[in-house]
Amino acid sequence: MKASHNLIAGLAGLLMLGSALPAFAADRYNPMDTPAQPGTHQGTGQVITSIVDGGGGGGENDLVIQPGAVEAGGTRGEWLHCYGSGDPTCDYNKPGIDILSWVILPNCSNTSSPYCVKSLEVAAPGEELKPAEFLGEAKKGLIIPGDPATGLIQSGRPSLFDATNAANAGGSTTYSVTVVATSHFNQGTRQYQITDLNASIVAYKNEAGQYQASYFDKSQKPGMARRGGGDMSVCAFYEDGNCGRIQDFTSGTRFKLQMVIPKAVGGWFQGRMKDPQIAVDSSSTLGNAVTIEAEPVTVPRMAVVRNFSDYTTEEKTWFQNNGSWGSGGKIGTGPLAGQYNVFDVVDFYRPFAKDTASGVQTFWYLGTVMGGPGSPCLSDTSKLMGVVTTNAMGFDGRSPAFENGYLNYRVTGFHFMPDGTTPVQGTYDLLMSSDAARCLYGFSKAPISATVSVVGGDSNSVATTVVSEKNGWLKMAAYGFTFSQKTLSVHMTQVKAPAVKKTITCVKGKVTKKVTAINASCPAGYQKK
Repeated sequence: MKASHNLIAGLAGLLMLGSALPAFAADRYNPMDTPAQPGTHQGTGQVITSIVDGGGGGGENDLVIQPGAVEAGGTRGEWLHCYGSGDPTCDYNKPGIDILSWVILPNCSNTSSPYCVKSLEVAAPGEELKPAEFLGEAKKGLIIPGDPATGLIQSGRPSLFDATNAANAGGSTTYSVTVVATSHFNQGTRQYQITDLNASIVAYKNEAGQYQASYFDKSQKPGMARRGGGDMSVCAFYEDGNCGRIQDFTSGTRFKLQMVIPKAVGGWFQGRMKDPQIAVDSSSTLGNAVTIEAEPVTVPRMAVVRNFSDYTTEEKTWFQNNGSWGSGGKIGTGPLAGQYNVFDVVDFYRPFAKDTASGVQTFWYLGTVMGGPGSPCLSDTSKLMGVVTTNAMGFDGRSPAFENGYLNYRVTGFHFMPDGTTPVQGTYDLLMSSDAARCLYGFSKAPISATVSVVGGDSNSVATTVVSEKNGWLKMAAYGFTFSQKTLSVHMTQVKAPAVKKTITCVKGKVTKKVTAINASCPAGYQKK
């Protein structure tokens, strides 16, 4: 399981002040709004199980000690929070502790750090991209000080933008950009090593209320001094007296994000977006300037209410390892959308939900993932290899796997939209560097062609597919397929260069003939001149 899920769970478990205030009409659907009786983190009462999405909210800075996972019947330990590398709770000399950091990259205009958010451009449906105005970073919230001695990156806060040309579904024109770098402290090297990077754009609308930005209360029990804030799937950021209430995107809006990220971040990215385009500038010695352009996608969500007393042994183990969070007295749990066991979870709860989504949310999100199995060509992290995106409820948390000459990628989800009758329409986009494709198949520099197939589940779906190669990237896509479990399968072939005819001159005594053909040769009795 990705450690970032525990951060989501931990943040969501904080008290969300002001949650009783009326919501805007276009507030993004939240599975925790599902009616349920109160529950507890100890496993009593009712529990809402959902699939946690990496693009759910903005995220926050944090420095934590991660407890180990447990087997069936075990109880996981507490997450301990630290306010910086000088906090004795995160003592680097303690043997066996697992220290993780989540750091929001600052805006480039606000920092001397080489890693930062550079710009945002937004296009209304059918219109051209236009630069959004940078409003500043969120005014309040946790800050993790950088530590050059250990490589801990200096944190910032979410970058806020105003795109007056492109309103979101809530009628506002404001958008929040949060790029979070995840690092793990290596006990051997005594350095933080970046393991993941996640970038999200959310539409928001300012909502005044009794909100409070997160802070550290050092007077409290060591390791438990994390206070304030709230559910990051509801508010993109928290300031004192203000919540950046998340809204849905207007369908067809397109975003272009520019950011500078550490060169150590490479390999594969996965996300929630449609029709992505990417460019990487590696000319700097400090970081890679990455530009990603794409539309948001609409993702069907799951929310199943169960009495904890009815939980199976398997459900209890999921509950312990996934963690739990609270909102308004209700308790939630569930795996990440790309978690290894999401296929089992979706299939387990499918009959309880009548194979029907509980709601939908729009997302624009991108994050690093491991390379898929089957070839070392998928595992190179020294450069950006590819991007795979989908609107599926659950998916394989790696890049596509190379199996028997095919690039295979699994997705899962409920069959119906919330109305119970409309089938969910799936989207799948695969951007892959041409060099990676040629490495996989041993191709030459000649053009590559590909086919995209959607197989498995209840039927072989008929989908619209797109294949092209441009600027060193292969683009493959499938739109319009249905669920439950499907495999998106891509097969590539080398486009053969067209045969070229040539002309030769043949002689026989005083007779001369010219022969033009693909494999030109002289007739019997003639010799090539």
